[in-house]
Amino acid sequence: MSHDSSLIALVDWNRGGHNETNLREHAAALVSLGCRVAVLSPYPLRFDSPFITSLHFAPRIRSAAPASWKLSLELWRLQRKIRHLIRQAEQHFNQPCKLVFFSCLYAYESRHIHAAVTALSQPWSGLYLHVTGDARQYFPPTFKTLAALDEQAEGLFFPDVTNAETATTLLAQKLRDFAGKRPLISLTGYLQPSKGMMPLIDLALKDDLSDYAFAFVGELCRANFSSDQLAKITIAEKQSPNSFFHFHRLPNEASYNAVIQASDILYAAYIDFPHSSNTLTKAAIFEKPVIVSRHHLMERRIREFRLGEVVTQNDTTSIVQAIHRITADYPQWLVQQQPRWKEYREAHSQTALRQSFRQLLEIYDIR
Repeated sequence: MSHDSSLIALVDWNRGGHNETNLREHAAALVSLGCRVAVLSPYPLRFDSPFITSLHFAPRIRSAAPASWKLSLELWRLQRKIRHLIRQAEQHFNQPCKLVFFSCLYAYESRHIHAAVTALSQPWSGLYLHVTGDARQYFPPTFKTLAALDEQAEGLFFPDVTNAETATTLLAQKLRDFAGKRPLISLTGYLQPSKGMMPLIDLALKDDLSDYAFAFVGELCRANFSSDQLAKITIAEKQSPNSFFHFHRLPNEASYNAVIQASDILYAAYIDFPHSSNTLTKAAIFEKPVIVSRHHLMERRIREFRLGEVVTQNDTTSIVQAIHRITADYPQWLVQQQPRWKEYREAHSQTALRQSFRQLLEIYDIR
């Protein structure tokens, strides 16, 4: 690495396993390109590389914050903190920051993004995670390009990378012991209605599906479910003999991946979800069939790379048929499908991410 390599600041104010993975993968990719990296995030992250410094901050980002003096104060504090941390990083590496890259941007954060960018003297860009409409209506006009996880979206394509680290965990062993010889269909992660959880709960309550095992693993976002939905989930917990429930946040990515490894089918039939999901990347890494809903990006990728089955969203009959197609004769399903797991892994790999960052640096004339 050259002595005068460029300093890039990676900023993320959202807490979540996917976001932490983004930060780590983004930092590694930039270091491999000869950059020095300052990571500004709500996580007290540790990095082995001397070319990465981690600066912890905990802003309050509220999607529904009213336009009041409290919000103005919140935005002012955010501006001060970002300026201070970037100066701190510049002092640490004894060189100016050349670019600020927001590793995870959502449209609902537009007021915070505008405030943060106004405070910067550096050029900026970021990864627009859930593309909805024209980015210019949400983000300041001062960016040269935004990155997106959708190949067909405007901007620079970024792969949906994920951490492949795994471990032997008691939870994963319990899952396999529970499933026995039955195929295990798992819904894992932050559990909310948009993940298509309720149709799977309906299947868990069916008496004629006892030859299958269902797993619901992750933090349950109770506030997003109706009282009737929560009551049905409680009934399933008490009455479904072929369902495994673990409503707790998984402590790290290795534990998450251990659950993926223990599963036979990954359930990702989300409701009205037009965006990318790194569940597909995990499916490709661990070579697990995945079930997704029609009409969106995930369907397009499933069909292109033959990673699994496509169902009508919120339709239990369609979901059961997909499960049957995979499990009735799994070796034959593999022969017929010939999943392109390897190609998908390569398309969403650290190598692909490094190439995307190389293009980004060229756009901003950072050599």
